[in-house]
Amino acid sequence: MEDRTKISPVIPLDAFEGCKVVAMSDVGRVREENQDFMGYIRHRRQQLIVVADGMGGHSGGFEASRIAVDVLSRTFEQSAETAEPAETLQEGIQAANDAVRQAATSNKLLAGMGTTVVAALIEGGRAWVAHVGDSRCYLVREGKALLLTLDHSRLFRMLESGMITSDQLDDHPMGHILERSVGADENLEVGVCDAPVVLQRGDRLVLCSDGLWSLVEDAEVAEVFEEVELQSAVERVIGMALARGADDNTTVAAAEIIDGPESAPAVRDVRTLFSDDAPVLSASPAADGRVETSKPSEERKTQTGWPLMASVFVIGGLLVLAATLAWYFSDPKSSKVEEDPAASAEGTAAPSSDETTAPGGGDSSPETNSNDESSEKK
Repeated sequence: MEDRTKISPVIPLDAFEGCKVVAMSDVGRVREENQDFMGYIRHRRQQLIVVADGMGGHSGGFEASRIAVDVLSRTFEQSAETAEPAETLQEGIQAANDAVRQAATSNKLLAGMGTTVVAALIEGGRAWVAHVGDSRCYLVREGKALLLTLDHSRLFRMLESGMITSDQLDDHPMGHILERSVGADENLEVGVCDAPVVLQRGDRLVLCSDGLWSLVEDAEVAEVFEEVELQSAVERVIGMALARGADDNTTVAAAEIIDGPESAPAVRDVRTLFSDDAPVLSASPAADGRVETSKPSEERKTQTGWPLMASVFVIGGLLVLAATLAWYFSDPKSSKVEEDPAASAEGTAAPSSDETTAPGGGDSSPETNSNDESSEKK
């Protein structure tokens, strides 16, 4: 019987094109099978690193992650020598999406399965990164773990729209609600970084499933990978997740640049790009190697902040309306008065207290209802 808890580590004995790679996975403390998967392939002077985190169905996640890694890897190996790396990643993940959907259609036990995927294609001292879902890619450089991929989750969409700030990301209840996965939709939108990351000697790319980043802080990842040999670093961060309960599978694939330039253009953590004060990287480095930066335009600020502003105006208007209605119905001057014919004949305008009619005969205070959106975590 196939052991669905173990995945063989990837530890090539030799470096390739100035790059050393190690990949490992652990089933964790709770799950009965490991639905994560990873892959590492060399082709010509390129190398591809992939991590996938499957979900859904009767062992569907197990199948989905393996299909995705296999199809993306074959697309990479069959790509033409002149193919653009970003296009290879895009086509490979699209093909994986089609394959996962086909498998789910042909087997009822696999219905509803899907997977995240994150991949880095390295060539000539540069890394092209693509992803779907919340599996991540970090660049560890100079003591910091810089996030290169923006999770396709409800929470990160709220960050993009300006509804929350990056400081509110940690421990948010919507943190694991995915809005995109391989196999979920025929028209999949793949997240491909606009430009490759230019790598420098000592850089480490860390690809991982949420089993790692949900339990191990970015600062801890940076410290371990900055100070410890690559294989030991991978083992240590997975061990940290296990020590903290590891309620999910945990997969880490890392690449270390051991041969390259001493310096490279600066790279920003993608989470900081939604701050009004944060400079935004240009699509590609300038001709002399510098990275152009610019302040967000007023148009961008309007686009990212309008949902919050609109909500404030609407809520404010409703509060004003409610206060006005409450005052109107509670003010005695607003009560309608029935005029006594006899009193009118005698020229007396004031009625007795028995002749005063209260409006509506009920409580005039407006009721408020709150509707909390609820969704299941993946």
